[in-house]
Amino acid sequence: MGLEAMMINLLDHPDEMSVLFNFITADMLALLDSQVSRSLLQLNNGNDYIGSGSYGFTGELPGPDFMTGGQVRSTDLWGNINSKESVGISPDMFEEFIFPSCVELAKRFGLVYYGCCEPVHTI
Repeated sequence: MGLEAMMINLLDHPDEMSVLFNFITADMLALLDSQVSRSLLQLNNGNDYIGSGSYGFTGELPGPDFMTGGQVRSTDLWGNINSKESVGISPDMFEEFIFPSCVELAKRFGLVYYGCCEPVHTI
């Protein structure tokens, strides 16, 4: 589906779009769980690119209960969330369709870097 079709479908098929966004969110969470269970994650709280040209330097990560040499959990990491494609929808539509997925994904991380090049002042 292209961007124009997405915009139209948000109006013409809102229930189906909610199902689609929920599916994509669940799929992303399952991927993250798989990465954790297979010990594929590495800390990103130092000289690590975390989004839009920014680096992850922080003393807040990993979490206080992290065991050095232990398995890295998503709560020990920066997450990166953005929604450039939704820049053309209203704040109300963002809250209804996009924000719930952002929240569900953000809950899994210790810190979240939100945004890329889209304006966020309306949301």
